[in-house]
Amino acid sequence: MLPYIIIILALGIAASAFAFRYDSKMAAYFAKPEKREGYSAIRMTNSSYFIAFLLSGLAIMMLFLAESREKGLLAVWVFAVGLAANFFVTYLIKFIARRKRPNGRQEFIRFTQRPDYSFPSSHASVAFAAFALVGLEYSWLKLAWLAYAIYLSFSRLYLEEHFLSDVIAGIVIGLAIGLYAYSMSQPIQLMLPSGIISSIVQLV
Repeated sequence: MLPYIIIILALGIAASAFAFRYDSKMAAYFAKPEKREGYSAIRMTNSSYFIAFLLSGLAIMMLFLAESREKGLLAVWVFAVGLAANFFVTYLIKFIARRKRPNGRQEFIRFTQRPDYSFPSSHASVAFAAFALVGLEYSWLKLAWLAYAIYLSFSRLYLEEHFLSDVIAGIVIGLAIGLYAYSMSQPIQLMLPSGIISSIVQLV
């Protein structure tokens, strides 16, 4: 899996660097989105609460659609650890890059006073990390989430919250971290105490 992740990262860096050349033109094209039809609805589907609700629903469906309780709990555990790792890496890069948003507004991380910078897009990274973390055994669920992930990522351009290179970088980071976490899905490799899943299954 690691060679594929390296290829994804290499291609993503190249694509993001190429997109950087067109960031200003794209931002100018999508300027003042609040004056366009559908702005409020798209803004609502981009909210942190809405995304958290969908992610929770996705985890619950993975749990109950699994072949066994043990597999379901393991899938949800990998899902949670992968998303947490993705959040950490994405915001670490944000604090290093400190890129301002195309709309010029200063956003803040919810429940904190820390600024939420533009590069990379955390919406894109979490959406594609979740896509990578949904196992192949949930094929229809994976495809449905992919459609939402694409919509969510590129709607950030429409809302003037991100540049094109921010979105591409977010997609790549999310895919890379999600695939890596999924490939490390053995409990011992994720530092889960041995036997805890079996113990939880017996209690449920």
